[in-house]
Amino acid sequence: MIRKLQKADINRVADIWLDTNLKAHYFIPAQYWKNNFELVKDMLMQAEVYVYEKNQEIQREGLDEDTGEKDYVMIWEQK
Repeated sequence: MIRKLQKADINRVADIWLDTNLKAHYFIPAQYWKNNFELVKDMLMQAEVYVYEKNQEIQREGLDEDTGEKDYVMIWEQK
């Protein structure tokens, strides 16, 4: 199910953001991402964000709104 981000979701979504950036941008010092973690959490709450929830858990994958296909996939599967 795709739904709008709720305040209770922010820690999970921010954790996904941090983990993904640490892995995808390994060439940038990790402290940069960690230093911006709280700022990003605030910005996420101000933005219009939707999450993909499966089995009552926010997933690391999303769906393309036009095709319904995966827009990005679980980082730990490295697909």
